[in-house]
Amino acid sequence: MTTENKDYIILRRLEETDDITVYTFLQGIILDKPNLEFFTYTKEDYERKFSQVREGDNYREFEVLKAVDKRRIGIAVIYSIDYENRNGEIRVSLIEECEQGLLIDVLKKVINYCFDNLNLRKVIGYLPEKNKFKDIIDKVAHNEGILRNSYFSHGEIQNLLIYGVLKGESDG
Repeated sequence: MTTENKDYIILRRLEETDDITVYTFLQGIILDKPNLEFFTYTKEDYERKFSQVREGDNYREFEVLKAVDKRRIGIAVIYSIDYENRNGEIRVSLIEECEQGLLIDVLKKVINYCFDNLNLRKVIGYLPEKNKFKDIIDKVAHNEGILRNSYFSHGEIQNLLIYGVLKGESDG
């Protein structure tokens, strides 16, 4: 069950000067939870790979906070923003095992940000086929297809599921 308070989750846009980046967030997850797949980029690799992307207007990083205590619970990234066709892609990473309602709240907050602040008409996301959160994602977005054998994780190649939400479909 999701929360009734729309301000339960806060998205705070990350800027170049912030001391937290997606890189440090991912490194923190790996250090805290070594059973996750190994992240091979160094900080320099990450900065080199994403510096051009971050310079454009088609990429946004957000710190995801619980409003009640301002505790960081994750990172949300909106990328490949196409203003001409009014669509973009999202990725959400939460730092803790979360209840179903919290993940749904975060996804809805990010999706609604895309519609309300970026004027997008479609939001797309990808999920490995064997991801344990598949049933939760099914409650927020529509499965639009499969990219066969497109994701390598834990020594195994998997299909990627493509999810999409159109403006007006989100009950956020």
